[in-house]
Amino acid sequence: MPWLGLINLKAVGIALACLAIFTAGAAVNGYRWTAKYKTLQTTYATAAALAEEKTRQETAQLQTAIEAERTTKDEHIQVITAKLDAALGQLRLRPSRSAAKAAITCAPSAATGAQLSREDSEFLAREAARADAISARLSYCEAAYESARKALAE
Repeated sequence: MPWLGLINLKAVGIALACLAIFTAGAAVNGYRWTAKYKTLQTTYATAAALAEEKTRQETAQLQTAIEAERTTKDEHIQVITAKLDAALGQLRLRPSRSAAKAAITCAPSAATGAQLSREDSEFLAREAARADAISARLSYCEAAYESARKALAE
């Protein structure tokens, strides 16, 4: 075997030792990175669970506040409806608009609220109640938005 003379046994031993040291170092480094990765994974999982619990609590608080606003809005609309019903009951006692009188009068004169006919008064009372209900709904939406904005700002 003539090629054996060409290979220096010391060089082969050094190369094998370097390879063994490199492999051992890579294995140790792999174990260290795996341990760090598992620690980070545990830390992130804990942080995610805490954030999720905090979000659940804030959502529950926000929903409670919005439900309270909704209840207030519903009560306000019920009051508006009750007032409308009472007003319509009183307005039914007024005289009806006379078709003959409307045909004779060419230029309508201004009238106060007390002089309005039953139909006109009922129309205006319904429109006022509808406007109040819309205003109550708008106030509810604004309050719900403000609650959500404050909850997100914290």
